[in-house]
Amino acid sequence: MCRYVIVIILVLYQSYSFSQEHHIVKTPDTSSAIQYVKQSSNQIESSLLLKDTLHLSQLLHPDLILGHSNGWTESKNSLLQHLTGTKVSYTAFNNIVFSNIHIVNNRVVTLQKTLDASGNLEGQPFDIRLKILEVWISEGRKWLLLARQSVKIPSDQ
Repeated sequence: MCRYVIVIILVLYQSYSFSQEHHIVKTPDTSSAIQYVKQSSNQIESSLLLKDTLHLSQLLHPDLILGHSNGWTESKNSLLQHLTGTKVSYTAFNNIVFSNIHIVNNRVVTLQKTLDASGNLEGQPFDIRLKILEVWISEGRKWLLLARQSVKIPSDQ
């Protein structure tokens, strides 16, 4: 009977040790993941300003859903298409503040930030303060923007 108990304990210990090693291997370095996602999020704004669709395309997931503060929703393809046209152009993104970054698991990161955006929409200038929620997903060694929703912050806040 004692032999069976010892064997069971050894098997459980081995299983526990293996699962712990496996977990450690799969856990990303959270500080580097956060830095990479913050940097990539800033690159989205830079690419929008420069209308750099090549770089933007590398940062966006093929299934991107992008919700604007005016209720307009875009896919990756429509964003890239509208950006090269005259429908929308951005002139500045200022006062970017990251308020919350949460690593959901080793493949998903949510990020919240606020910023001031300026530009032109169908020939009309705009200045707007936005609160933005982004969802980033890891594919291989790259983090891609999967979803982004912007809401207008009232000017009295």
